[in-house]
Parts: sequence; structure tokens; C-alpha cells
Amino acid sequence: MLSFEHRFDTDPKEVTYFALTYPFSYSDCQNLLNKYEKSFANHPKIYFHRELLVKSLQGRRVDLITITSKENQMKDEEDSIPYLFPEGKPRPLRFKKPTIFITARVHPGETQGSHMMNGLLAFLLAE
Repeated sequence: MLSFEHRFDTDPKEVTYFALTYPFSYSDCQNLLNKYEKSFANHPKIYFHRELLVKSLQGRRVDLITITSKENQMKDEEDSIPYLFPEGKPRPLRFKKPTIFITARVHPGETQGSHMMNGLLAFLLAE
């Protein structure tokens, strides 16, 4: 159980904020994805592919990450989709296996979604 005390100031111009969870910034997310991208670039067993899906209205990256084992890897890439993937880099390779799509932090206040996704990425990328 967590408890704390806070004395509210009598000045109506003073603002007090309470956080629901420990913060996780956009920079934290990008730094973590950069680290994973470098660490798994030439991994013998784990396939990791990061691509820019789109940019947000604020100009921030919305990344699409593909993670799988290198088993059942095909030689051709996923199809391009008009208006998506603006960097024009190669799409991820295709694999003969089911796809699971997971999203997190769809809305700006869903900080706990970032923590959930970090745990999932760590789990999926663990040997």
C-alpha cells in the first residue's frame, strides 16, 4: 500500500500534479529502440527489424518493430504500403509463420503501456 501527504497551497494559481506511474519519455523509448537495433543487427538467431511507419502530428517517430527467430525466413520482403514507411528503407523479410501484432502507448497518457512493451521486448529478445 502506498500513501503520502500533500498540503495544497491556498493560491488558486498553483497547480499540483500527481503521476499515475513512473514516467517514460519519448527519448527513453527512442534510446531503447536504438540500443536494440544495434545489438541485434547481426544476431545469428533473432531477427530484429525497425522501421519508421509514419511520423506523428508532432513529427515524432511511430516505429514498427519486427521480432522473430530466423527460422522459416523467406528471401522476399514485406510489401510496401502507400503513404507508409516514408524513409523508403527495405521492408522486413517475410517469414512462414503466424503474425502477432501488439501496440502500446497509443494515447499520450498511457505511460504504463511503455513499461509493458519494454518488458515484452526484453522477454522476446532474451536468449
